[in-house]
Amino acid sequence: NQSPKFTTSTVLHAFLGKELRVQLKAIDPENRPIRYTFDSTLDASLTERGLFTCTKNTNDSTIVIFNVTDECGAYSVLHASVVIKECPCQNSGECHPDYRYLNGAGNFTCSCPAGYTGTLCELDVNECAVSKPCFNGNCNNEQPGFSCSCYVGYTGDLCQTEIDDCASNPCFLGVHCTDMVASFSCGPCPLGYTANGETCTRIDGEEDECLTKPQVCHTNAKCVYNNGSYVCQCTDGYTGDGKSNCTDVDECIQTPDICHQNANCTNTEGSYSCQCLKGYTTGDGKLNCSDIDECTSPNVCIQNSQCSNTVGSYVCQCAVGYSGDGYSNCTDINECSSNVPPVCYENATCSNSEGSYSCQCENGYSGDGKRNCTDMQMFNCRTGGRGMEERCKRVISRIGQCSNTVGSYVCQCAVGYSGDGYSNCTDINECSSNVPPVCYENATCSNSEGSYSCQCENGYSGDGKRNCTDIYTIYISKNIDECLTIPNICHQFAICSNVPGSYFCHCRTGFSGNGKLNCDDINECQKSPSVCHSLAKCSNTEGSYSCQCESGYTGVGTVNCSDVNECNNTPPVCHKNATCSNSEGSYSCQCQNGYFGDGKINCTGMTVNQV
Repeated sequence: NQSPKFTTSTVLHAFLGKELRVQLKAIDPENRPIRYTFDSTLDASLTERGLFTCTKNTNDSTIVIFNVTDECGAYSVLHASVVIKECPCQNSGECHPDYRYLNGAGNFTCSCPAGYTGTLCELDVNECAVSKPCFNGNCNNEQPGFSCSCYVGYTGDLCQTEIDDCASNPCFLGVHCTDMVASFSCGPCPLGYTANGETCTRIDGEEDECLTKPQVCHTNAKCVYNNGSYVCQCTDGYTGDGKSNCTDVDECIQTPDICHQNANCTNTEGSYSCQCLKGYTTGDGKLNCSDIDECTSPNVCIQNSQCSNTVGSYVCQCAVGYSGDGYSNCTDINECSSNVPPVCYENATCSNSEGSYSCQCENGYSGDGKRNCTDMQMFNCRTGGRGMEERCKRVISRIGQCSNTVGSYVCQCAVGYSGDGYSNCTDINECSSNVPPVCYENATCSNSEGSYSCQCENGYSGDGKRNCTDIYTIYISKNIDECLTIPNICHQFAICSNVPGSYFCHCRTGFSGNGKLNCDDINECQKSPSVCHSLAKCSNTEGSYSCQCESGYTGVGTVNCSDVNECNNTPPVCHKNATCSNSEGSYSCQCQNGYFGDGKINCTGMTVNQV
């Protein structure tokens, strides 16, 4: 017997503080089963099938002594050095062992910080080209990250907020101010005044009590000269008599749809503001709030997670081979763990890796490890014998049988013989009185080599084993159709079938039971996999079921459910001044620029109040 030989490298590369996994490999010349053991000062583990695991937290080199032994006790020794490999990832990237390769060669992948990409995190991410993050400005790529240079009239980190040029009250007292992009416009001067609205001058030179008596009106009112007198009018956003009171108007309650449907309305003193909801572009909040595709930005989801954009938000899901919430963690699934169904074939070794796993047939077996592992030992008995290398002693070929087993063999006597199968196989006398009768009553038993025969006695007829019937007895038999003669012999949801001398009941399709006492409705909607399409609703009925596509979909519910494009409907589903956008299973309506409303029933043109 020859010793098994290691084929594993004598140098194993590990990363500081990271788990090292190495699948030891050895070859046994006689293809005998082998097992592995080890000796080391490391905090490590080793399975009998050779999966070595350890974590090094120091930079020094450590020797590990591995042993491989076959079933006959022959063994070999491997002295391997576990050395720390320097992480080549750049720009603060982190090395992670690549568990697809369990060879100890130091294979790795880099986990890059925000703003970097590439095999070694060597490439700066150009956010300006990838996601165009600046709404109203120029994007400046930086390393790492980016910055926005806003156009005139806009501010914010992403230039998302328009500057309100009317906030500083640049117009003459009582003159309406209209905010514009990077500018403003003043309305006409009050009656009795003239100029451009930003400044206004009295025409007739009369005393203007609004100027000489600035406290005659409420602080939230404007004073308007009127033929030698004055009138107090509450300013926009307030209501009252203008002199003693001007109460704030809550525009958010007074006009519920004053903001975009995807924006929040916030009442302020004398005014209001509209702010797009999270997940929507920060426009003016009044006329537009468009969905942000968060997945176009880098590193929205963590490593090993996949980003899917949704309306107003996004979803992170762990990739295949990982489990977790997708946002804060995606942990490798150990498919080899005992708490999941076996993923490898019997007689195969499972090796877990990052995001995957591999299956390898054990010594003495051949196959892909997942779907098959076939015993490689074919036991061919020599002439006149049974078993590998004539280990079954010479027996008569027709009475001794050899069967291959996993790693061995079994000798068994043929039917009609008894013995150990290896050295003897003796004929069984089935007719002997010390065994249960093998022939029918009124039959004679005759033993033969490896078998026996039964013959009915005179006056009887039959095969002798199962029956011997008196040939002089007259049997009168008449077949009765119970299904016709006995009402309700089966359950109301069962079918009755007549057979010679009897009958049987079986439940109809869609029911289950014994057919006689019960036939219960089968709830097909609870079956797995589902009998309906994934976008259809299943409704159970007595003895059957129906599948109906969900709202927004059409088709045969059992086979397909396709999205309905409501935007092609006649008559239109949206207002004539609105734009229809189809979505999966639904649609949305958005009023066009210059209009506001719900988009479906109304889109009202916007007007500017002038004083």
